[in-house]
Amino acid sequence: MPTVVLLDVSLSMSKKIDANSPRSTLLSVAQNGIKNFLDFLKHSNSLEPVILMLVSRSIIFLSKLTRDYEFLKNAISKVYTIDKSEPYYALLEAIKYIELHANNDLEFNLIYVSDVHSMQKYLIPSQFDYEKSFKAKFTLHFLCLCHGNEVQFQKSLPVYQSILRKNCSLKPFKININEHYDGGRIWVPDHSIPLAAGVNTIFNEIGQLINSCIVELVCGRLASDMNIYPPLKIDAKRIEVVGFISLKDIEHAGYLSKHSVNSSSRNDWKFFKQTASILLDDLSEKEIKELFLSQPQQPSLVCLLGETIKSETIVPLCRVGSSDLNWFGYFRTHLDGEKNYMFFYLFEQGSDVIPWISDLNELSLEDNEAENIQRSKLKPRSETDNETGDEMETE
Repeated sequence: MPTVVLLDVSLSMSKKIDANSPRSTLLSVAQNGIKNFLDFLKHSNSLEPVILMLVSRSIIFLSKLTRDYEFLKNAISKVYTIDKSEPYYALLEAIKYIELHANNDLEFNLIYVSDVHSMQKYLIPSQFDYEKSFKAKFTLHFLCLCHGNEVQFQKSLPVYQSILRKNCSLKPFKININEHYDGGRIWVPDHSIPLAAGVNTIFNEIGQLINSCIVELVCGRLASDMNIYPPLKIDAKRIEVVGFISLKDIEHAGYLSKHSVNSSSRNDWKFFKQTASILLDDLSEKEIKELFLSQPQQPSLVCLLGETIKSETIVPLCRVGSSDLNWFGYFRTHLDGEKNYMFFYLFEQGSDVIPWISDLNELSLEDNEAENIQRSKLKPRSETDNETGDEMETE
C-alpha cells in the first residue's frame, strides 16, 4: 500500500523539547521517527512505495513514489523549518495527488505529522468538506507531536476529529484519540514516556498496520514468495494457480476483498546476507556470497504471471490455502500510467460463489474442446503431407 508522508515544517516545529540538547526540536523528533519508519519498511521487506511532502505555505515534494528508502532518509535529514504552514491546503493537495494515482482503487496511507498549532485556525469543520470532490480511498493518520494533556492539542482536537470523521465510511459519533477507525486514527504519544520515544513507538505501530504479509505463490512446479496487502483475513499462507479462465467470465463476479501484490525480496542478496551472518556467523562475507551464488536462482513468479496476463484476456484462477478451506480468487493487472500493478481478488468462501459457474472445483475444458485437442494430437498425416514429405526426401 503506497504511503504519503506530510511533514509540517512551520517555524513552530523548531521548538526545543530538551534544554540540555539544543538540537532536540520537534522537527528532529519527527525526522528520526520517519527514518525509523523507513527502516521498519526496509527490514520487513514490505517494499511499500513512499512519497515525502513538506507542508509550509505551499507543498514541497521531496520525492515521487519510490522504494529507495535510503534516498528518502537522506532527503528527510536535510529538511529545515521554513515558514508557517497551511495544513488545509496541504491535505487537499495530498488528496489530489492520491486521487490522480488511485484510479485503479489503489488504496493509500496518508500520514500527517504536525505540532498541531497550525490546526487551530481551522475551527469551522465545514472548511474540510472534501467528500464531494474526492473519491480516493486512503487511511488518514494524524501524528501529533505533543501530549494529549497540552492546551494547544485540546484546542486543535475538534478539527482533527471532524476531518477524520469525514474520512470514515461508518461516520462514528465520537472520535477518540489513539483508537483506530475505518478511516484512520489520531495518534498521540504516551505522556508517561519522553516525546521522542513515544513518536518512534507510533511510527513502529503504523508500520505494522500497513505492512504487507508474505505468502507463497505456486503455479505447477514453480513457487516463490510474494507480498500481499492488506493481509488475507483467513488463515492461509499459500495461493496456488489451479487454472486459467476467460476474464469476461469472471470480471463481474463479486469479491470479498482486494489485495495489492508484488514480488517479495526475501530471496535477494541483502536478505540472504543478513540472515546468513546471524545463522552462520563463522563464515566470512566472501564465503557467504559464494554460498548465495551457489543457490538455485529462480525468477519471480509474480513478475512472470503478471507478464502472462498483461493482455487481460485470461486470468489465473487460484485456490487459497488447502483444498478443504474452499477459498478461491484470481489475479488481475491494472495499468496505472506506464506501470502495471497486480491485484488479487478473493471471493467469498465456497466453490459455488459465482452464480453462473456451478462449481469452481469442477472447471475443465468443454467436452468438444477436449476432444478437438485430443484429435489434434493424434491427427494422422494427410496425403498432401505424405507427398510433401516424399518430395523433400527426393530432393
